[in-house]
Amino acid sequence: MLTSILVYTLTGLVLFALGWHVWTRENAVRILRHDSTIILPFPSWEILLSIVVFALVAGMRYHTGYDHEMYLRDYLSLQHVGECRDYEIGYKYLSRAFSWLGASSVVYFAIMGSLQLGFLYYGLYTRKQLIPWIALYLMLGPWFLWCMNSMRQAVVACVFVSMLPLIVERRWKPYMLIVLLLATLHRSAILLALAYFITYLPQGFLTRRWLLYVVLSACVLLGITPIWMHALEGCQKFLVYVGWQNYISFIDPILQGEFRHVSFGPSRMSNLFINCVIIWFYPRLREYFSGDKLLPLAFVFSLIGMFTFNLFVNTSFFVLRPFEYFLFFVLLMVGYTLCYLYSSKRWLPFAALSLASYTYIYIEIFKAVYRPSREIVPTLYHFAIVC
Repeated sequence: MLTSILVYTLTGLVLFALGWHVWTRENAVRILRHDSTIILPFPSWEILLSIVVFALVAGMRYHTGYDHEMYLRDYLSLQHVGECRDYEIGYKYLSRAFSWLGASSVVYFAIMGSLQLGFLYYGLYTRKQLIPWIALYLMLGPWFLWCMNSMRQAVVACVFVSMLPLIVERRWKPYMLIVLLLATLHRSAILLALAYFITYLPQGFLTRRWLLYVVLSACVLLGITPIWMHALEGCQKFLVYVGWQNYISFIDPILQGEFRHVSFGPSRMSNLFINCVIIWFYPRLREYFSGDKLLPLAFVFSLIGMFTFNLFVNTSFFVLRPFEYFLFFVLLMVGYTLCYLYSSKRWLPFAALSLASYTYIYIEIFKAVYRPSREIVPTLYHFAIVC
């Protein structure tokens, strides 16, 4: 327990400090040169050191993240017998390359972690004021665990963040090409092709808070007992058609009414509170970040993530996974909101949002120690004892 608290806390604080330093250093250069448009290059020493720190923590973990055991077993199988389960071709050959080079599992997982934070920071390097808040939420919220569990999907999600300028600039050809490449890491990435067309939808409703609260409430209520899932009984044929027949075994029990039940405990209530705060302050965020063309896009994606998560929360992890690409944008929206609240000195909502955002991991650690279950125990951080 103490090890987990120290690793998550210290890593989060180090990433926060490095993010704060690069942000203030960029501001100092702008003041010195009387040019508010100056942007420090992406590979600044603070960002590079942040990636190294994150990679070390990701690489040295042992069974942190539910799927780590599976990925570790498959990588060791590649090293010793040259075979593992049938992954997507891109991920399979990437793993084979590291195995052929003789890279230890620690190095292998560290590289995957560096790809995650590297692409995430690349998508944020022109918005360095967000990095400290996002970095701390990355470690103390649910996102580090998600990155360590859904490792391949998290790499895709972080690349997706860095692709947002392509959507804003309507550069569909390079965007679709990258989506196809990402699909060789995780098949679900092909769904990101649909995300490109979201910018063509009307966005006037984004500032209608009452409407967004009604939709969120409806999703929460419908998600408590998702009996409406019976309407999707024809989805098995689609899954076979796109090559995802392995997921049918997870879908069928849900269609038969075998739901799980995610309680409204501290973690879920905190997440709902965060969702409500983001929706409430978004109109003011648009004014404060008036020149930021990525903010509306990030907000739309986060809304899709909020709504679908609450709608499907009591179905299955595998049903939720395709929508996690959009839920990941809650990470960015918390960064935008905390940055605004701090800069405008709105201390009460700043303290409330910080408390909700930065206590998640401690609640999960407490549950893993005092109410352990097969799903929650991988929250705890253990250092690798094998390479």
